[in-house]
Amino acid sequence: MPPADPAALAGALRRWLTDPDLRDRLRRAARQRRDTLTRWPVTAHRLAAALKEATAA
Repeated sequence: MPPADPAALAGALRRWLTDPDLRDRLRRAARQRRDTLTRWPVTAHRLAAALKEATAA
């Protein structure tokens, strides 16, 4: 979906709201992706370290 394209966003949302198969596929993909992501404490620590490094420069 192109950025700053309200019609494209509306179409994507409409499809998501009206297509149960699409929602199911997206739900399953999100659950699989969740299992590969780092947990929030690790992410927060990495973000804090990056911000500290950026502000020290």
